[in-house]
Formats: sequence, structure tokens, C-alpha cells
Amino acid sequence: MAREGVKSSLKGFSQERCEKVSAGVLGSCPSLLRRWRRARDRLPTSGRYAVPRTAARRSRHVHSIDQWTGASVRRVLLAGLLLLALALGVGGGYYTGDRVDTPEPTASGTAGPLGTVSESPSPTPTEPPLPVKTPVPSNLEPLEPGFDYTRRSFTVTPQDQRSVQLSIEIPEGWKQTRDPKRPQEVKYLDDQKERGVRIEAVEPVDTTPAAAMAQLIVDLKKSQPPENDVQIVSHTTDTIQGEDGDPRPVATLIYTYIPGETLRYVIVRWIAIDGQLTNVEMSITGIPEDAAALDEVLQRTSTSVHEVG
Repeated sequence: MAREGVKSSLKGFSQERCEKVSAGVLGSCPSLLRRWRRARDRLPTSGRYAVPRTAARRSRHVHSIDQWTGASVRRVLLAGLLLLALALGVGGGYYTGDRVDTPEPTASGTAGPLGTVSESPSPTPTEPPLPVKTPVPSNLEPLEPGFDYTRRSFTVTPQDQRSVQLSIEIPEGWKQTRDPKRPQEVKYLDDQKERGVRIEAVEPVDTTPAAAMAQLIVDLKKSQPPENDVQIVSHTTDTIQGEDGDPRPVATLIYTYIPGETLRYVIVRWIAIDGQLTNVEMSITGIPEDAAALDEVLQRTSTSVHEVG
């Protein structure tokens, strides 16, 4: 059995011949010869040079089994990985689809500090305008024309301007009164303080009587609430003659309104006493029944007023 397993290329060799040849070849190198002899002595004689084909076949068989087993394992692992990837892909697809179809809200932009949270104020309802007042009839006795007049002189100081001394004729018995907040004017009132004359020095002198009247008409509409029922009776321009004989351009506005309970009657006149521009403004007030008497006062004061000095 051992000889049948020996390769054909080794036939004809014997142990003795092999040793002689080996000794001859290795004799030139004692160290190699010693190593060869030690290796020879450790091997059994019967299997020293045999190359068992059975072992080779078994080796090849085991190797082929190992190769098949490794390949099979790799195929199984690959199939498992493929199945796992497929399962993950399908599950991931559903998950991804769900996320895309119903996205979660995300914040965007730069975060800033939170302010104080407060409820939005409710819109303030627009209050309906108050109804126009119905005036209460005045219990005053109407004034009658035919006053006695007296001359009065006074000094007024327009804001940021020089003081001005004026002289004017006023109904006798009407007393002077001043408002410290308005140094540019004086008032003369009757005993009941229901009628009066207000005289004001106008500075700077830069407006014509007509322009000043037009501005007051606008201001009246703005300053008086609708329920006071401002009514323009007349507005005119004219030229009158002063006591000195010189012409005086004037503008006159007459209106009524209801500041309290009774209807008031007001005459406002702007006078250019020494040129074309307004330098004196006056107003005369009372009730509508006083119209004739108040017009008399207007004419007397307008012609008599002048600057002193």
C-alpha cells in the first residue's frame, strides 16, 4: 500500500542509495548533513518518502468541503442581508411616506426674545355725536341802543412784543377786567357780566382784516363741538372812517352758538387803524335780542380806538 502511493518519479530509489547520495551532496556542508540526519532519524522508515495520495485526496476533499461550506455560508449571509435590507427599505418607505404626506410643523427664522403677551385691546366703539343743543331762553332783559360812553386808556403787551397803549370809548358803567394769562387784551363787562367788549393789540402786524376773518371761520368749525351749533350770521369787509378822519379797512364776522344753555351772539371785528394790516381785534358779545345795541357799541368802539404815544 505504501509503495502504491509513491509517485512514479521516485521509483528506483532505495534508502541506502538515497543516503549515499545525500551524504555525498551534504558532505561538503557538515551542518546541513547533521540537520538532515536528525530529521531522518525522527521519521519512521516505512513512511519516510511516501506521499500518500489518500491524504492528498482527503486534503483536497476537506478543502473543497471548506470552500463549499464557506461559499454556502456567504450565500446564506448575503441572502439574509438582502432580505433584511428589503424589509428595512419597505418599512422605511412607509415611514418616509408618512412623514412626507403629513409633515410636522417646524420653526423657521431667527428666534427672538418674547415680549409681554397681552390681549388685543377691544376696538373702542365710536360714540354717536351728541345731539345739537336746544337753547334755553335767556331771562335777561334785552339791551337798548343809546348808551353813554366814556374814554378808557390801557396798556397791553402782545407775546414777545413791545407794550402798546390804546385808548377807546366804552359804554359807561362797564368795568375793566384782565386775564393774567392773556396780557395782550383787556375786557369791559356790564354789571351782569353777560355783555362785554374785548380789545386786543395784534402783533406782529402781518395779516389783512379779511384774511384774519377767514382763518377764524375755519378755526370755529374745528374748535367748537357740533352740539354747540355754530351758525355764521354774516361775514363782511368794509372801510370805515376813524375819529381822525383816516379810512380804516375792517372785516366783520357775526355768529351765534350755544356754549352753555343759552344762545350767544358774537360780533368780531378786525381793524387796520393806520394802514392795510390788522393791528386791533375786538369782539362784542351778548344775546341775539341785544343785536341792535351791540351794533351801536361796535360802531363807536371801532371809530374811537387808536394808539396813544
